[in-house]
Amino acid sequence: MMPEYDLQEQQLVKRLDLKILPMLMAMCVWHTLVRTNLSPGSLMNIDSESAMARELNLSPPELQWISLSFYIASALFALPSNLAIGIFRPSRWLANMMVLWGIIGSAMAALQDVGGFVAIKVFLGITGGGYLPAVMLYMTFFYTQQERGRRFALILAFVGLIEACSPFLALVLEEIDGIFGLSGWRWLFLGEGLGCLIIGLLSFKCLADYPSTASYLTVADRVLGSSRLQDQESQNEAASEFNPIADNVKSLPTRTFHYYQLTNCIQSYQLWMQAILFMALRSSLDYTTILIEQFSLEIVHTYLPSTEHGSGHSSNIPISAFNVYGQLLTTLPFVVTIPLALKLAEWSDSSQSRSYALGLSVGISVGSLLALVWMPEIAPVHYIFLVAATVGSASAQAILMAFSLEDSRGTTHRASTISILIAMGYVGGGIVVPLCLGADGTYKARHKPSLLEEYFGRDIDQDSKTKDI
Repeated sequence: MMPEYDLQEQQLVKRLDLKILPMLMAMCVWHTLVRTNLSPGSLMNIDSESAMARELNLSPPELQWISLSFYIASALFALPSNLAIGIFRPSRWLANMMVLWGIIGSAMAALQDVGGFVAIKVFLGITGGGYLPAVMLYMTFFYTQQERGRRFALILAFVGLIEACSPFLALVLEEIDGIFGLSGWRWLFLGEGLGCLIIGLLSFKCLADYPSTASYLTVADRVLGSSRLQDQESQNEAASEFNPIADNVKSLPTRTFHYYQLTNCIQSYQLWMQAILFMALRSSLDYTTILIEQFSLEIVHTYLPSTEHGSGHSSNIPISAFNVYGQLLTTLPFVVTIPLALKLAEWSDSSQSRSYALGLSVGISVGSLLALVWMPEIAPVHYIFLVAATVGSASAQAILMAFSLEDSRGTTHRASTISILIAMGYVGGGIVVPLCLGADGTYKARHKPSLLEEYFGRDIDQDSKTKDI
């Protein structure tokens, strides 16, 4: 059950939330915008000569392999990057990653060919692949086990929302194309990189390393913030069976690296089973996002017909509105996900029965996806089940991460656990791309893309069921 908080501890947790979460979420906004800039960059002014694909002579498969190169680099460097937090100051490590990410992101505005694109995406993966694991690890320095699940859920669901919203930028910023001779997508990359750089510099002042060093806490709160983490670690060690990791660790975070904790973590088959589940959840979430985009356009086309699209129905809705409405429907599932994921994570925190909450979340995701197989191909019906699948997958990732950390002792072990989970998530995201990509550079999908045949005027083979990217 959730521990009984006295007034001082309640105020402490609220103060931590007000000081830590807004800054982390602001950093996540800009980090995610840079990480997902390939999609809006490709969509900006897509019909003009200044389109990114035309300027850089990029084919659809090349765009996907550029994205895949980032996933590979992120997966490989997530663990070493996160282990560095045990050696350097956590707040400085996070800030430095954001600054480097912003510099490299801004440099994307100078891209000239596909080779440079791949190289810069690899560097982004190297410098930023450990950012999300670092954010999760950073929160374990301030929050107890009973407080982590909902905060993990908030960050992960918020990141998903920003990912879904990022293509909006292609619609909003189209008018900047050609200013000072720069294409719109170059301005997009430059602006996102500079925003990331600025927020990184601000984080140097706003983030503390541990409760004991937080200037925004009173002396009494610093003592309480450190002691409650110490007490929980002591209780966990007393309640658990003999754990050799505990022989080599202090309960409070320390700026050290324990090789034995790393090897013990890597050799844990339970962790790898959890990592495989995390990879599956991430893969299903990415695939669900692809389907949501398709069904969103299908719904918009069906219920907002326009003579300009050749549908034969009269309407005053301009073509540009179809993109906006379609993007709104694509974003809606992730808006719904945040409160529902927080509720599921809160239940897992309060009951401390994370296995039940995890099973429920996974069941919602799997059940919703399986239901699509037998459901009639009606876009609104499929859309509702895809929303449920999104809620289940996003919730399960946060609960699984909190569940995996319950048996972790020490900074190195926690850093390794989080990094392995998220690295496998990157692998899952990378797997979706080649599996969903056909030889002709189109995404395979389950439903008939009648919208795309009519909306884009393309002859798409109905048997292959593909979606043109």
